[in-house]
Amino acid sequence: MDQQFSSKKTSINSRKLPAIYNKIDWSKLNGKILLDFGCGKYYNIIREYLERFNIKYIPYDKYWDVGNYDEIETMLKNQQIDIIVSSNVFNVIKEDEIISSILTNLLCNDIKNTPYVFLKIYEGNKSNFGCKSMNDSWQRNQKLKVFYNEFFNSDFAKKEFYDYNFIIFKNTIISNKSKQFFY
Repeated sequence: MDQQFSSKKTSINSRKLPAIYNKIDWSKLNGKILLDFGCGKYYNIIREYLERFNIKYIPYDKYWDVGNYDEIETMLKNQQIDIIVSSNVFNVIKEDEIISSILTNLLCNDIKNTPYVFLKIYEGNKSNFGCKSMNDSWQRNQKLKVFYNEFFNSDFAKKEFYDYNFIIFKNTIISNKSKQFFY
């Protein structure tokens, strides 16, 4: 299933880090491997920042043709990724089935040992009514708690993601093990 809206035009941080990167204590994650799922067009800013902490940065964005998903999937299966970050990606996907599929692929590929997961979800106008936000772009406008309950508190998610013990912490969905690194 393809997304109705590509969300390509939502990649806008050309000169600054996505906010989530300023909320993680990277000095304590030195030497880890990070997958940035939906990194956007300007991922080199993030790569350069994380190099200071000796973190291997693996960017992936389907719409900007960044990264090789087959290689990433192999790394996930072989437990070679220590950190997953996704910043403002799921809020621009209209289809619930696609979100569920992505979360399942990221979090259920035998990576129960990937301890650090940080998912930032932009709430838009918080109306819980999605709408087209610009040409070929969608905004879910979903409150974080509603998104969390739909995708992380369902019976399926509790069964599939039980090892992670996901929580909402400081307006971000994180794995419980990530809390110690999050400001």
